[in-house]
Amino acid sequence: LRPARSDKTLCASATAKRWIQTALAHRTRWTGMTYETNVLKAYQLQASIAHAQWNAAENNFRTDPSEDNALKRTTAREIMGTDAQAWFNFSKSIEQSTRDAGQLCALAGVDCR
Repeated sequence: LRPARSDKTLCASATAKRWIQTALAHRTRWTGMTYETNVLKAYQLQASIAHAQWNAAENNFRTDPSEDNALKRTTAREIMGTDAQAWFNFSKSIEQSTRDAGQLCALAGVDCR
């Protein structure tokens, strides 16, 4: 039995998020511009993966509007909001554009200002 394509994608996304979280946990090993660039990209990628996971949960709910899928959709949106807010805050702290992160915050219903 082979996993469905969406299952493989979600598994790959979860694995990527774990690596990103590991990198962020050890970010003090970087310095200067390397630190800023790597941390910014890590937060951006983490939020992008969360957005894709939320989209998948939203699509699953549309196909099967069960209570379980409703909970998964809500949880995925909340995670996306948290990840988008982290990206927004870091971008702001290093005086980079917060536009894309802010758009994800708005989509998740989070006030990032």
